[in-house]
Amino acid sequence: MPFDFNDPRGNPPYNYYLTYEIPGDSTHYKIESAEFAAIQRFPDSLKPAWFSEDGREPDPQNPEEAAYYIVNPDPAATTHFRRKTIVFRKELEIPKENLKYSRLFYDSCNSGNYFLDTFNRGVVFFTLKNSDGLGFIAYIKAHLEGKSNNEIWSIIQSYQPVYDYYDFTKPPSQQ
Repeated sequence: MPFDFNDPRGNPPYNYYLTYEIPGDSTHYKIESAEFAAIQRFPDSLKPAWFSEDGREPDPQNPEEAAYYIVNPDPAATTHFRRKTIVFRKELEIPKENLKYSRLFYDSCNSGNYFLDTFNRGVVFFTLKNSDGLGFIAYIKAHLEGKSNNEIWSIIQSYQPVYDYYDFTKPPSQQ
């Protein structure tokens, strides 16, 4: 992705809080974790996280809003932050609004930070730290036994305390 505001490819990425909309409601709600508060897309960027209830992106021409963008202060370096390079990702083959599922378990390192922008339908179980993949079998077993989402969360947390879940049909106050 672009490293500065003068790149012909466009503006650099910016840090933001992951959000979702409930069908029929145009308000953008922050995705909040049980233990880690609102989830940021680039939490280790040392940039504040942008949020707008109407879904507006920050204006790079506004000096206060430009502070959310992740720029490279050293043009000789090839990364955005420390040793990380932020790259464009391929567009989804199926538009996000056409994804159809009611439950999803995504067990991958920091899957919440990376994928909740796309997978924000129904109930989604995800990770917020590095995972050893220990929770999947316990998740399936507990789900098939009819456990509640909170009971499933408690069970998989006991394997490794990196899991969380979110119900995207409800606002944050009802989670």
